[in-house]
Amino acid sequence: MDVYDLMSAFYNTTSFASNNIDIFLQIIVSFVILNVWLFRSEKPSKFRGSTAKNLREEFVKYGLSDNCYKCIKFVKPAFALILLFGTIFPYCTQIGAVGLSILLFGSIWMHYRVRDKFIKYIPALFLFSICILIIFLD
Repeated sequence: MDVYDLMSAFYNTTSFASNNIDIFLQIIVSFVILNVWLFRSEKPSKFRGSTAKNLREEFVKYGLSDNCYKCIKFVKPAFALILLFGTIFPYCTQIGAVGLSILLFGSIWMHYRVRDKFIKYIPALFLFSICILIIFLD
């Protein structure tokens, strides 16, 4: 066994571990986004922007139109599903992660714009960070 064989074995092991972490993170982000937008969009949360009781109200508090809400309600879960498909079809991973990171950055910006407390930023900031990590791990 020479140095090349050792390096090759090490690379294959770290690649496998990195791939598993990447898939785990993709599943986490996808399920959280799908849960929020498909099952919890009409429910109150301590993380809602301003004094909003649901996601539609949150968009109103941000000064965004109902059409913007409807568009994001379709696009964000779509990117989450694309990211989830990336666990099986790797070429989907970058599309889903980049799309979600752009939308999550928008969420962070909206929280900042209405001067929300930091606790309300945490979910978007956390998911945004994971999406950036997925982009670099992929």
